[in-house]
Amino acid sequence: MRPHRNTVLLVVGYAFPGSEPLDWGIVILHRILGIGVIWILWAFVTRQERSSKRLEFLLYERGLAQEREQQAAERFRNLADSMPQLVWTARPDGTVDYYNERYREFGGILPGPNQAWTWSPVIHEEDLHRTVDAWKHSLATGETYQVEHRVRHADGTFHWYLSRGIPVHSEPGVITKWYGTATNIDEVKSAQADLLESEAALKNLADSLEQTVTERTAQVRALSKALTIAEQRERSRFSQILHDNIQQILLVVKMRLDIISMEETAANVEEFNELRRLVEKAIDASRSVALELNPPILGSEGLDAALSWLVHHMGERYGLNITTDISPQLSSVPETQRILVIQITRELLLNVVVHAHTCDVSITAQRVNGWLRMLFEDNGIGFDVSKARQHSAQMESLGLFSIEERLKLFGGKLTIDSHPGGGTKIEMILPVK
Repeated sequence: MRPHRNTVLLVVGYAFPGSEPLDWGIVILHRILGIGVIWILWAFVTRQERSSKRLEFLLYERGLAQEREQQAAERFRNLADSMPQLVWTARPDGTVDYYNERYREFGGILPGPNQAWTWSPVIHEEDLHRTVDAWKHSLATGETYQVEHRVRHADGTFHWYLSRGIPVHSEPGVITKWYGTATNIDEVKSAQADLLESEAALKNLADSLEQTVTERTAQVRALSKALTIAEQRERSRFSQILHDNIQQILLVVKMRLDIISMEETAANVEEFNELRRLVEKAIDASRSVALELNPPILGSEGLDAALSWLVHHMGERYGLNITTDISPQLSSVPETQRILVIQITRELLLNVVVHAHTCDVSITAQRVNGWLRMLFEDNGIGFDVSKARQHSAQMESLGLFSIEERLKLFGGKLTIDSHPGGGTKIEMILPVK
């Protein structure tokens, strides 16, 4: 059997690609090579056909993959172009190789050779250095890239943007792509600026109010101090009036009563004696109050002598057993402070008489480094200091916290240490010149 003519032509076509097989060539091959060689060439052609089909299949599969990639890229571009942000991608080395169509809104983002885009011209010069540093840091560490900076629009105006990029890894530590966005945060920044401005305004207002309160407080304290000094002067004047006027009048009344009692009958003597006793009691009380409010010795001999006199006087009058340690250095304390200390000492001793339920009191008074320090101690029933402060706010105090406030006006301080059943210790300090 001879091979078909078309088969021979096919064999020659594969054996001599690009040439036209001629009938005379086939005849020559047939006659020279014989039927066996022709069949070998036929097998070769058949194998080539099978290889060609496999190649065609591989090319077809590759074409499908490329088509799918193109479709995915097209979907990504459509999605990116529909977003309100500027969308970008970058290579592992940091070269930006894609921007969505939003790039046209900016003045300076330009495509370059090999799909490399330039972006630095659109960054505000004050933000460029830290933007580049942040991008380099992310490229070196693989950390998320994030920075806030001002970006120039096509109209030349700058706006605040939040740029953020996330790496994609093919395997741990190997970055294949960066995907990022730039989001306009102008409104957020404007709100933050307004908030900061409001906070600054509020702070200035608070500072101004605080300054005003401080000034008013200083004025009130100065006024209160002036009132306290005026009160002390009025007490001195009242003491003087008691001594020079009321006591003298009462003495005259007593003398007249004595004269009348001698002239009246025996029936009226008892009534006149009672009146005289009452007048004597009034004279004694007024004399005692006058002396306690403003001891005459206070102006002539100083605070140390006045304290010693007051302690002796109140001990006798109220039955107190008072031990003292009074420094002679107190003699040179200024008059205003001398009067204040005498008044406070008298009030503290009266508190012992009324509330402490004891007769034993100790007083120490020293002058150290420009400060007057006095310590009052008793072994009485004591009291709850916190409750006493609450009562003070309700006008039910023992007077201690009034003393405390008066001392503050002169730069002093009162410390109270007491508890029920444990006695009371009160320390007073006052600056003296």
